[in-house]
Amino acid sequence: MTDCLRRPRGRPKGSEIDDQPALAQIADLLAEGRVRNVAAAVRKLAGHDPSLIRRLQRKFRRERETLMAAARSRAEQVALQEGLRQDQILRATDPQKWRREHDATVQLINAVDLERQDSLKKSFARG
Repeated sequence: MTDCLRRPRGRPKGSEIDDQPALAQIADLLAEGRVRNVAAAVRKLAGHDPSLIRRLQRKFRRERETLMAAARSRAEQVALQEGLRQDQILRATDPQKWRREHDATVQLINAVDLERQDSLKKSFARG
């Protein structure tokens, strides 16, 4: 009988600290590519308080998709206001994707240059 009248243990539901501004800053740091992972972004903002780091990591993990989408749209808006080119916008909003595409472009250009060099060497060798 007393079990149903007991209050549940722990912090009451809905009494969490509002960390949305800090989570948005973490997402901005990740979207801009200034840090490589969530832990580094949290440490950059929160210092070395272990409980704060764990709390922010837990909340960020829960809402990662929405936070990162909002951060990318903010970065894209800033890039458009600054009048950046499309490749620069991609570099600002999703640096990892830009690096992959840029690396592929550089590799393609290098391959074409090597083919040209080989064909020139062959033509000079004949002549």
